[in-house]
Amino acid sequence: MLKPQDATLRTIKADLYDISFLGAGVCAPEKIELGVHVKFTLMIKIYNEPLIGEGRITYAFEIKKDDARVFRMGINFINIDNKKIQQFLALIQHDIIAKSKNKR
Repeated sequence: MLKPQDATLRTIKADLYDISFLGAGVCAPEKIELGVHVKFTLMIKIYNEPLIGEGRITYAFEIKKDDARVFRMGINFINIDNKKIQQFLALIQHDIIAKSKNKR
């Protein structure tokens, strides 16, 4: 979930596409303009707790996805618990390794 810190007072459901220690890429049905600060809550199936933080939109562009209007956006993390992001990333990495071993 993304909450732009602008005059709109909206909450936008977004899908997480990629994540790193510095930021995340998301897809959403609504565009948030460049430079806008957002509060976010990220959830993944393999982690019981949400990753909560703040960031700034660094890119936003429209992509085609099943004939729907979808926007790909980048979030540069600003205020986030570094230990939480490390745990979040470690779990994702562990899950990827486990799945690749199961495919052999």
